[in-house]
Parts: sequence; C-alpha cells; structure tokens
Amino acid sequence: KRKRQFSSLSNNETRITHHRLPRYLPTRQLKIVDAVAPIPRQRSFHIQHKPAALSLEKRYPELTFKFPHSVGSALQIHPRDSCAGIATLSDGSLVAFWVPTSAWEDKPTANAPQVKIATIFNSEYLPITCASFDPYGDKLYAATSSGKLLGFEIAAFFEALAPEASSMPTLKPSFVIHVPGGALVHRMIVSRNGASLLLNSADAAIRLYSTKDCWTTPEEIDKPLRVFHDPASKVNFCSCDFSGDGDIVLGGANGADKKYELYIWDAFTGDLLDKLTGAALNIHSVAWHP
Repeated sequence: KRKRQFSSLSNNETRITHHRLPRYLPTRQLKIVDAVAPIPRQRSFHIQHKPAALSLEKRYPELTFKFPHSVGSALQIHPRDSCAGIATLSDGSLVAFWVPTSAWEDKPTANAPQVKIATIFNSEYLPITCASFDPYGDKLYAATSSGKLLGFEIAAFFEALAPEASSMPTLKPSFVIHVPGGALVHRMIVSRNGASLLLNSADAAIRLYSTKDCWTTPEEIDKPLRVFHDPASKVNFCSCDFSGDGDIVLGGANGADKKYELYIWDAFTGDLLDKLTGAALNIHSVAWHP
C-alpha cells in the first residue's frame, strides 16, 4: 500500500495566512501626449510572477480599482501578461491597465502600489464599443458605434506601460475598415488561431473577416468574407464564438417566441449546418469549448 502523503511543514512551522478581504488600490491615470504611429514588433516577456503557493508573503484574495469611467462591453486580460489588460469605457475610449505584482503581497513599502491606466485611443468621431487582443497580445482589434474596424500594434505600448512611465502617447490605428451598413458593433471575437475575427453588429448580422487581409491589404476590403444571419426572422444575435479550430461559427439569439436559438454555420462556406431551439429562456452569452 502507498503511504499517505503529509505536508512537509515541521511542527514549528506554520502556513502563511491569507487576507479574507480584498485590497483597494489607488489608480494613476497617465498623462496623454501626442498620438504616435505604432511600432510593429513582438513583445518580449520575462516571467516575474511568483506562484501564490510558493510565496512567503501574506496575500490578498482579490484586488479592486476604479477606471475613470464605467466599463463598456469589453474587459480583457492580456493573453501573455496576467498583470495587464484592456477595457472599453462608456465615454468611447479604449484604455490599458497594468497592475504591479507587488500589489498582491502584503509587504511594507514606502509607497502603496498603484494601478496604471493609460489611454490607447480616444476619438469623438470613432467611439470604441468593443475590442479584443489577438492570441499573442501583439495586436489589438477594436470596433466603433459607427461600424468601423480598427487595428493597433500594441506590443511596444505595453512594454512602455510596465516601467516607471509618467505619460503615454495614444496610438494611431494601423488601419480603419468600413463595415457595410455602418451599424454599431457590440461584440468582437478573434479566433483562437488568430486567422479570423467576428463582428456582431446591431443590424442582425455576424460578419467574418480575415485578419491577414486586414493587416496586409485593408484598402482593398469593401466587404467581409462571410455574413451570417437569418434572412427570414432577421433576429439580432446577442453573442457569437468560433469553434476551437476556427472552422465553425456559433451564434446565439433570442427568438420571437421567447425561446433561445443556436445557429451553427460553416466558417468557410457560410452554410447553415444546424439550428437548435431551446427552452423559453433568454440567452446572454455563448462559448464553444476551446
């Protein structure tokens, strides 16, 4: 029989206790300077995060901080940096945030850790409604209330955000693509392989774009590769997603009979593969297993 494994702590050692309440952090909104053109490059990452199980410091279970405006429809952690992320705010701006790793640990320090918040893009003519990283975190896609698709090179931006920066320049989009119809885009999904993205618009249509075409020949894009919709019911989709390999597009909607509906399309041909009708319940979000 295998012997039961016990903790390696001796009798005179105790486990590090953890706080039961969250920690409220002050924020520091960096000064905005003139917009600059993006620098296309990949970000270099250095792992500096100590796992909670190995830390000897007393740790907080959660951190809380405030943005200058209420959060809109997008809030996302950086794919490769758990201390950074982006958010769309109610004033139409797109911001980045960075939380220092020391904020999790209860250490005596001269200055309290601060969350840095920097504006990536803010334009009264192009108010941002949703945004999403690519799988590597080097590029950022955003969409507007007037049906525009924007792309940003943000690797260098996040590299500059982490050190002791007092000001940050806003970024100019690398491309601006007009979405047919000009309807508000309220949700965006980038495929897990980074090859495609979906725009869920308020005109009852989900549009598929090639990310490669967006970066290489944006001036030649006058329409999406595929448009997914229900021409009969013209139902608005509340959510959408890709399958893990990007071959299938899933759309969720609330039908006229108050029953939720799931639409499954082939991403390459645009054919409707199946339509599933559920119970008389509202659906708010759908996700395909990765």
